[in-house]
Amino acid sequence: TVANRPLQQRYGGVVIPHARDPDHLQPATPLKKRYARRRYGIPEQAKVVLFFGTPRRHKGLLQVAAAVAALPEQLQPLFLVVGAIPDTPLKAELRACLPAKRLRLLGNQPFDRAPDILALADLEVLLSGGEVAAFQSPAKLSDALAMGLPVLVSEVAPLREAIERGWAVRAEPERLAQQLQEWLGDAEALARQGGRAREGFLETLALPVVAQQLKPHMAAALAAPGLVDGQQLT
Repeated sequence: TVANRPLQQRYGGVVIPHARDPDHLQPATPLKKRYARRRYGIPEQAKVVLFFGTPRRHKGLLQVAAAVAALPEQLQPLFLVVGAIPDTPLKAELRACLPAKRLRLLGNQPFDRAPDILALADLEVLLSGGEVAAFQSPAKLSDALAMGLPVLVSEVAPLREAIERGWAVRAEPERLAQQLQEWLGDAEALARQGGRAREGFLETLALPVVAQQLKPHMAAALAAPGLVDGQQLT
């Protein structure tokens, strides 16, 4: 199996995307968002731009930080980075790029807290770069879509369908600050995009849907087991 069509074109196999449980990850109610922000000390009125994953330089964190730094003060913008940053210079550059009140580094969080983490955000930005991006489908995109969280993503091959079908928004690096300001300043647009995100998730990434895709291939494999390291599977 492979996670997306670009990988399928290179290696063959069956496309099985990063599925998530639609009961575990559900859009956050206003009450849940308030509770999550109080738990993590995030101001209730802040407009939170989230990065949730494995922070690496090639994932565009500095570009997002620069865009958040350019946002007007009345938005009360906050760049929330969830995931440990082993690159010490990168962490220092992030802190130099933003005033302390506009940056929060939460470090690693348990996977079962993903709903609370995603509930903190108004939108998520997932920028991709390098050769890996041409073949990678971020699992965190599945998480965000499941929660009905608007996501800005790079227009790379694995994410093109999500952009074209309106489940995610194409990030425009050359005008990212303006793009963030437009979205964060329009609560109705964010809500509509969140609804499209959830619809896309339920259509293609929810566990029951993906399980039905996988079921016949699992049955075929079990009916005709192959060889592993020259040994017949039993």
